[in-house]
Amino acid sequence: MSIIPVRLNRSKYIVTLRRKLKYCIAATLSYVAPHAALANDFIDRICRDLLVVYKGCVFLVPDYWSIRFFDPSDEAFVWRYMNVHEGTFVDVGAHVGKYAVTMARKLKGDGMVLAFEPHPVNFKYLLVNLRLNGLSNVLPFNMACYSSNGCLDLYVAQESSLHSLILPRSEGKIKVKACTIDFMVEKLRLKDIRLRLMLKELKLKSLKVPFKQ
Repeated sequence: MSIIPVRLNRSKYIVTLRRKLKYCIAATLSYVAPHAALANDFIDRICRDLLVVYKGCVFLVPDYWSIRFFDPSDEAFVWRYMNVHEGTFVDVGAHVGKYAVTMARKLKGDGMVLAFEPHPVNFKYLLVNLRLNGLSNVLPFNMACYSSNGCLDLYVAQESSLHSLILPRSEGKIKVKACTIDFMVEKLRLKDIRLRLMLKELKLKSLKVPFKQ
């Protein structure tokens, strides 16, 4: 199957005809974008603040490339782990809250989500999406998770989902706060962590669940 229909088909997740049209234009341009800086700039500009419906939730996203993370066909392997309906879910690298929001909707009783996102712009979108979905059982933290507490350099990428603590994506970097998961678990006195999802750096297919209790 050609990749062009796959990208264009993702417009079905986007709300309003105007936003769908913008996305389709960007999807078409994305094939020349690697060879044309102007195309990349135009894609970024017209696709800012796309509104996406995904698994019964609504998300505002900051850029064109975020849309591929809202295609269930690309990540069916992940959702086999998402059968948790109670306890605590820890989302490390929450981006704009796709997993944090969808899991928060599934958790019952005292179930809660801890969402860690170090980049300030992504974090603002995360907060917006929590409000859009009327969630009160998510604790958002504008920080990274690391092996120690402190401050770290976050390397900033053009795509909002590719900011990295370890892989320089560009010459740009910002200082962000960091903590260990153990520190936060102890501070919040959590005892029932059912699932932890950590977004690895290189590509979507590297999503892993380090442990499931």
